[in-house]
Amino acid sequence: MKKTALKKIIIDRCLQRLEDNYKTAMSEVNETQQAANETGPPKDRYDPFRSQMLRRRNLFAEQCQTILNEIEIIKKINPEINHERVSFGSVVITTGQKLFFGVSLGKIEVNHETFFVASIQTPLFEAMKNKQVGDIFEINKNKFKILEIF
Repeated sequence: MKKTALKKIIIDRCLQRLEDNYKTAMSEVNETQQAANETGPPKDRYDPFRSQMLRRRNLFAEQCQTILNEIEIIKKINPEINHERVSFGSVVITTGQKLFFGVSLGKIEVNHETFFVASIQTPLFEAMKNKQVGDIFEINKNKFKILEIF
């Protein structure tokens, strides 16, 4: 499979996961708002159940906004760009694992291979930043060699 096609699939999987996360968080926002509304008008200024539901709704609303921000970040990645150094939007194959640097999403599966999607704000990225194919980097006292970047 061509590198650009693989990167496009990885980006699409990231977007799909983020959209699924958004739907879940939005569903929670709606459910907690409904629960708060069903309690009726506030009995007093310190109605604990209603306050708890509204705090919870606000928490999920913040998660929704964070997810929307991450979607925008992923959409900025151009799969056609072939990176020579580890940077934002790079797919990196090392002796230890396969990585994609965008936002933190954990593992994704593409063509029966596992890729770890990590943010550029992680110690892993900092250890690899601006490295090239053939370079060795160390993370958690383990050394890895970069085999491929695209």
